[in-house]
Amino acid sequence: MKGPLALRGFLSSVLLVSLLHAGAPAWGDEVCDEFPEVHARWTYRVPKCGATMSLDAKPGYLRLDVPDGSTAPGDFDNWAGADAAPTFQRTDMGSGDWTISSRVEFELLPTGTFYHAGLFFAFGSEADNDLVYWGEYSGNGILAVERAGNNIRPTYTADPGPVSLQVEKVGGEYHFRHRADDGLDWTEDVVDTANMTSTEPVGRVGLILKTWGGGAAPQATADFDYFCLSVPDATLPAGVVADPIPIVAPITGFSCSKTPEGGIQLDWTNCPDASGEIRVKIGDQVVATLPSTATAATIPPPLPGGTIITVTVDNGFMRPVSCTITKTIVDICDDFDEDPLVGGDWVLRTPLSVAAGPTVNVEDHPGYLRFYTPSAAMAGQHFDNWAGVDLGPSLERYDMGTRDWLISTRLEWPEEIGSPPGTHHVGLMFAYGRGQPDDPFNDVTYWGQYGNATTLRVERTGAALTPQMAYDGAPVSLQVQKAGTQYTFSHRQDDGDDWINDATYSLRLPFPNNPGASPPAGTPVSRVGLLIKTWGGGAPEVTADFDYFCLQVADSPPEAKIIVEPPSGSVPLEVAFSAADSEDPSGGTLTFKWDFGDGATGEGEIVRHTYTAPGIVTVTLTATDDEKNVGTATVDLYLSDDTSPLALVRLGTQGQNGIARVDRSGAQPAYCLEVGGGAILGTTDQGFFLQKKVAGDFKVTAKITAGDLSVGRPKAGIMARLGLDAKSANAMMEVDGDDDGYGFQYRRLNNSGTARKGGPAATPLAGLPAWVQLERQASLFIGSYSTDGSSFVEYHREDIPNLNVPELFVGFAASSGDITVVGRYCAELSFGDEVPPEDCAAPGDEDVDGKADCADEDCAGLPICQAKRFHRGDADDNGSLQLTDAIRILGFLFLGGLAPSCMVAADADDNGTLQLTDAIRILGFLFLGGPPPAPPGPPPESSCGSDPPGSPDLGCETYSNC
Repeated sequence: MKGPLALRGFLSSVLLVSLLHAGAPAWGDEVCDEFPEVHARWTYRVPKCGATMSLDAKPGYLRLDVPDGSTAPGDFDNWAGADAAPTFQRTDMGSGDWTISSRVEFELLPTGTFYHAGLFFAFGSEADNDLVYWGEYSGNGILAVERAGNNIRPTYTADPGPVSLQVEKVGGEYHFRHRADDGLDWTEDVVDTANMTSTEPVGRVGLILKTWGGGAAPQATADFDYFCLSVPDATLPAGVVADPIPIVAPITGFSCSKTPEGGIQLDWTNCPDASGEIRVKIGDQVVATLPSTATAATIPPPLPGGTIITVTVDNGFMRPVSCTITKTIVDICDDFDEDPLVGGDWVLRTPLSVAAGPTVNVEDHPGYLRFYTPSAAMAGQHFDNWAGVDLGPSLERYDMGTRDWLISTRLEWPEEIGSPPGTHHVGLMFAYGRGQPDDPFNDVTYWGQYGNATTLRVERTGAALTPQMAYDGAPVSLQVQKAGTQYTFSHRQDDGDDWINDATYSLRLPFPNNPGASPPAGTPVSRVGLLIKTWGGGAPEVTADFDYFCLQVADSPPEAKIIVEPPSGSVPLEVAFSAADSEDPSGGTLTFKWDFGDGATGEGEIVRHTYTAPGIVTVTLTATDDEKNVGTATVDLYLSDDTSPLALVRLGTQGQNGIARVDRSGAQPAYCLEVGGGAILGTTDQGFFLQKKVAGDFKVTAKITAGDLSVGRPKAGIMARLGLDAKSANAMMEVDGDDDGYGFQYRRLNNSGTARKGGPAATPLAGLPAWVQLERQASLFIGSYSTDGSSFVEYHREDIPNLNVPELFVGFAASSGDITVVGRYCAELSFGDEVPPEDCAAPGDEDVDGKADCADEDCAGLPICQAKRFHRGDADDNGSLQLTDAIRILGFLFLGGLAPSCMVAADADDNGTLQLTDAIRILGFLFLGGPPPAPPGPPPESSCGSDPPGSPDLGCETYSNC
C-alpha cells in the first residue's frame, strides 16, 4: 500500500499546485478577484450602449462582449476625442505604486482584427480620457501598448492562445509583462517612462475591450480569468463582494419640452441594465431623484432659477445630458418694488466687501433700487475694475441665454446726496463667462456716467472704448443692445425721448487688452446688470438710485445641429443621423425634416438612411419651432465605391475629406483617391491610405496614372505601415512634386520624425503614368521606380527593424499636401501572386480554399502529414481523457511506471518535453475549468489529428484509438 498512498499524497500536492496555476498568482500584498466574486470597489463603465459584461456566461470568468460594427454602428474605440470602449474598473489603488495582472483568452477569435483586450490604467478623472492599455492587439498572439488610441510601442509576439498580462508602476516607470502560462516566469516586454508622463495621478485600473474600423469593427468576446491588484504598504479590502456590480452608462436620446402648466417634460433612454441613480437638476439644485430604470420625468411648476434655466439629467456618467428651457419668452422689467435678492433672479456680486458695503436695498427710496458703495477711505481701497483687478460690485442676473438681447435702466442721484464728488463709473454692465458669482473670467463692459456729473463713457475692464461724451447729467436712461457681436450704446434724458445712439462696437473674444482673464472665442455673454466702480486715492462714496431694469431677449430661430455616424465609408453604407443637439433658444418644441442629399427625405430627431451610390453628398437638416421659425444645418458625407479587399483609412485630421473610386473594367482594378490633407511627413501623417494586411515579405507595384502634383507637397505611392494611426512607423515609395519627382521616405519609430531619402533619379519623372515599387525583405525595404512598368531601377533601400513584424498594412497612400485643396490620384496596384500556394509547414490557409495544412490536398501526401494521428492528453491510449491519463504520466515520471505508448499524445502542453506540467494541464482541464490540452485533442471535444506543423515531436510508436 505504500506506493499508492505515496502517489495519492503526491496527487493531492499536484492538485494544490494546479489550483495555484489555474487561479490568480499569489505574491506581495494583493487582493485577487477570482470571478464571479468581485470586491465591492468595481464598476462596469459602458460609454456606448451595446457592450455587455457577464459573470455567468463562462463560470469562473468575467466576460466582456461588444457587437460588430454593423450591429452597433460605429466603434467601441478609445482614442483622443473618442470614449466608447467598455471598461471594468476600480479606483482603490491609491496614488503610489501598484501592480495589476490578469489572464485573458478568447473562446472564439473576434470576427476581424481591429480589437484590443487586456489591462488598462487611466490618468486623472474620467473626463480626461487618458487611458493606457496593454494586451491582445489586432490578432491572436500579438500584444501592444496604447495610450488613448496611439500605439506608443511596437507590437510584441506572444504564444497564441490565453495570455497572462501584468503592469507594474514603480514611481514614474511602468513595466509591461506577459506570460503564456501562470506557471512560467514573466517576460518583460517593455519598461517605459517617457510615454507615461502625466500631471495627473493614476485614478483607476481594470480591464478593457475596444474595437474599431466602423462597419468593419469585429464582434469580440474576451474572457478574463482573474484580476489581481497589489499595493505595497497598504491594506486593501478583501472578501467584500459586490452584488450587483454598478453599471454606469450614458443617457441617450434626451429631449425636453415645456408643459402647458409651465413645467418641464423630460424623456430619455439608457443602456440596458444601467444601475446608476438618476438625478434631475436645475442649475445646482436637485429637483428629482429617480431609479436607474426611469426614462422620463415631469418637473411641475414653479421652477427654480431665472427665466432661462439649464436642466441636467445625471446618472453618474462623466457626460450628463442637459437642455436649456425658457420659462417664458423673456421680456422683463423689474421696477424694484421688492427686494431683488429674494427669489433667485438677482445676485449682488461683491469681489471686495467690507462691513459698510457694498449694499442694495429698496427701502431707502421706495420704487427704486438704491445701490451703495463705500469710499476708499472707509474700505481701505477703491472698488475698481480693470485688467488683473476685479473689485467693482455689480447687481447681476444670468437669464439672457445665447440670443440677442437689449438691456436698459434709469439712473439718478439721491436729492439729499447728489452726484459723487470723485472718480466713479455707474450704469449698465454685461460680462462674458460662466454666469456664476465666482466667475474666473474678468471681461466686463460697462456704460454710464463717468468721472463727473456730465460725462458718459463705455469701458471694457477698465480700457476705454469711447472718449468721454458730454450729456446733461442724471437722471438719465441708458441702453445696450446686442445684435450678434455688434453692441450699440444709447442714452436719453427722459423716457419719452428717442434714444440717442452714442456708439456701436463689435466686441470680439478674447479681448487683447485683457488676455489673461478674457474667455475664448464663442463664449456667450453670461450676465447683465448694474455696476459701480471707483478708483484713485480719493475714490468717493457712491449712492445711486435705479428706477428700473429691463431685459428683452429676441425670439431667435432654432439652431439646427447634426450628429452623423459614420461620416464616410464604402457603399452600401447605412448612416445614422441625430438632431439631438439642436436647440430652440425660446425653449419650445422642435420638429425635424431631413434631406439626405440623394433624393430621399426623412422626418424625426433620429433617423437612418442607406446610401447605395458613391460620391460626396450634402445632407440638410431643417428644424422648425412652435412659432414656425426655421433653422438649417448641413453636413457632407464622403461615400466611396466598394474597395474590397482594400479599406480606405484617413490618416490624421487636417485638410479636406476624401473618397475612393474603383474602375473594375480592366484586367486589374484602378483605384482613384479624391482626397485632401496636409503633408505625409514629419511626426504625424495627414492623408489617405487604401490598404490591406500583407504577411511576410512582399513586392507591391503601383502604376500611377493620374495625380495633382503641382500644389503644396503632394505625393502618391506605395506605403507599408505598422499601424493605422497618424504617427505610425512606415516606409513609402512615391511620386511627388519635389526634386526629381520621386521619393523614398520612412519613419523608424511611432511618433518620430520622417526621413526622406534617395535621388536624383537617372530618369526624372517627366509625366504620368509612372511606376513605383516597394519591396520588403524582413526588415529591409527597397523602393524602386520604372518608366515602362517592366524594368525597375532601385531608388533607395533602408533597414527598418521596427517594421519587421509578421504583418503590415500595405497599399496606396496619397495626400494633396495642402489642407485647402482636394487632389485626384489614381493607381493600378499589383500585390504580386495574389493566390499563394498552401504552406504545409506553417499554420493558416494560405491559398484561401477553406482547407489548411494537412487537410489541404496540396499537403496530404507529404511526409509531414503522414505522422501518427492521436488525441493530445490521452496518455493511456484508451480514447478518452480522464484522471488515469495524469496518473500514467506521474507514474512514469516519478514511480518508474510504464511509459505512454504515444509520447507526443502525453505531451499535453506541446512543449516537446514530458514533465509535471503535462499532468497539471490535464488535471486543470478536468477539474478546474483550465485550458484543454493543445491540438489535436482532447477527446471527445476534438477530432483525431497529427502533430501540427512546427510543433516539437516526441514520437508516437503506437496509438490505436484513431
